[in-house]
Amino acid sequence: MKINLLPLARQRQPHRYRAIALLALGVLCVSAPLVYYSYQQRQGLESLRNEEARLIARVAALSPLDPLLQEYVSLEQELARIKGEAVPTQAKLVPFLDEVARLLPDRVFVEELALEEARLSLRGVTPTYALAAEFLRVLAGSELFADPVLSVLHRGDAGYSFDIVVELRAVVP
Repeated sequence: MKINLLPLARQRQPHRYRAIALLALGVLCVSAPLVYYSYQQRQGLESLRNEEARLIARVAALSPLDPLLQEYVSLEQELARIKGEAVPTQAKLVPFLDEVARLLPDRVFVEELALEEARLSLRGVTPTYALAAEFLRVLAGSELFADPVLSVLHRGDAGYSFDIVVELRAVVP
């Protein structure tokens, strides 16, 4: 058995300091991650601001070239139209691929794409004849494609396999 012979006022002081120390440690443990997180956010924000300023300066430096690039594209398309080409030789395929993805009906899957000059060949599978016909109809109604032809449609294990060939039209900006 221990007996504390200190006066009562002295006996309580260590407990008060201990509580204050624990409270300070708790506040530190809670606030330290928040301060670190805020610091990281500020650093990231500063980095993004610097990147934005750099990109704005780059755009400002390149802005005089924009009308020239637009004129170049329009002249290329005019030359292609004069030559009678369906698509300029330097055509970007992204708009055509986006259009195919947009027009593709649900449950119709394209397994293979092939590009030969101004023709896009699509090979895929559909669960019904009707969906293949629907896909052919929406391709025909598109502004980017002309003369879609369904060359093969036969029953297989996964459904009906189809081959569609479509002409690409020139993209007008």
